[in-house]
Amino acid sequence: MRILNVHHKALNKLLRIQIPEPGQIIRPFTYLITAKVPEGLLVYQESLCDLVLLEGDECSLLKQDMLSGELSETQKYLLEHGFLVQDDQDDGDFCQNVREAARLVRFLTNKKGYPGFTILTTTSCNARCFYCFEKGLKNESMTEETADTVAKFILDEGNPDKVRLGWFGGEPTVNSKVIDRITKTLSDAGRKYTSSMISNGFLFDEELVKKASELWKLESIQITLDGTEETYNTRKAYVGVTESAFQRVIKNIGLLLDAGIRVSIRLNVDTENADDLCELSKQLERRFRGKENLNIYARSLFENDCMTSTLEERMKEDQRVEKHLEELGYQIRQALDIFPQTAHCMADSGSAPVIMPDGSLKSCEHINSSSDWGSVFDPKPRPEEETAFWNEKLPELEECKDCLAYPSCIRLKHCETETEVCSESVKQGKIKVLQQRLLYTWDVIKERKKQEESK
Repeated sequence: MRILNVHHKALNKLLRIQIPEPGQIIRPFTYLITAKVPEGLLVYQESLCDLVLLEGDECSLLKQDMLSGELSETQKYLLEHGFLVQDDQDDGDFCQNVREAARLVRFLTNKKGYPGFTILTTTSCNARCFYCFEKGLKNESMTEETADTVAKFILDEGNPDKVRLGWFGGEPTVNSKVIDRITKTLSDAGRKYTSSMISNGFLFDEELVKKASELWKLESIQITLDGTEETYNTRKAYVGVTESAFQRVIKNIGLLLDAGIRVSIRLNVDTENADDLCELSKQLERRFRGKENLNIYARSLFENDCMTSTLEERMKEDQRVEKHLEELGYQIRQALDIFPQTAHCMADSGSAPVIMPDGSLKSCEHINSSSDWGSVFDPKPRPEEETAFWNEKLPELEECKDCLAYPSCIRLKHCETETEVCSESVKQGKIKVLQQRLLYTWDVIKERKKQEESK
């Protein structure tokens, strides 16, 4: 057996996992994500985030059995780390206990200050996507004076060691001068930072990409594509653009990749464009073949007033596009969690306040569903009622505990992207993501070992 990740030591003291007495029936933990690889069987204990590789005959240990005699070291480890459990254990309750223990560990070990901030430089956008969830929002851009106050807020309220900045909009590059201003202030103050961005990618050029890499310290960017050239240009409907916006964005993706920035291309799927996205996937694979810092994935569009299809219908098309991407060699490039998930997102964790162009503070980047709770001009802790609002959960469904994704699934009552009923497509999609992340994690581990051996 190869031990690849071990859960936080503090969880041991809080959970007090004990080995059952001889004569007790044991069985595999319900929420194990597994994958066969040439080296053996990868097994991820999703609740505790432990990961092992079982080799040869060790794979047969994951079965219902009666404890008798002396335990092998592998059996003992699997029992101590929750891969094997006593038959009468309620695994769903165990997951909840782990989550509460993990919250306490985070509370006790977190350093002072917010680790991250999501910053809307503007609510304006140079595109007119028909499905935009910010449609009807007042156009407002951050002033340089507000940007200076935002930078001071980050320096005063952020983690003193390092902060993560997420640039959002509207289209954040429409008002890139405030990104320059904020990051220069942080840099001049000696504060370490990295950043990411969600953008349509249109306004980049060689000069802006250089600045993004050097001053903004942009590590990753998500760019949305809706189809091949004609479909994309029609759907995006850029304002005042006579050239092919599609060709310009594709060129800019290349510039970002060449600068070493990780690019995630999100394919927005509905029931009308799935075939076109499959064709686009082929074009992207040919254009960017061999670019290790490129990831392409598909997501169905959120529900809004312009939709005539159901979420289930869009999810089916989403899965069809995802399958096509897999055939082209594009899989999720995200490692598994190494610490139990304690929150759904920034809203219920409270770890990354959303800063609006006017300096007001919100809890969620889906700003239509989030009200102001503070301001960078008068910094105060997030009110308890705001925290309580975002921590309200949807009622647990009867079938939830039967789902492999249960330990990492947190369904917020007030999240506008969440639905009260979880469809089979959504469940299978979550499980598939976990399995892909498991394989990607294994690839990362092997690559890291190869690099260490070559030194």
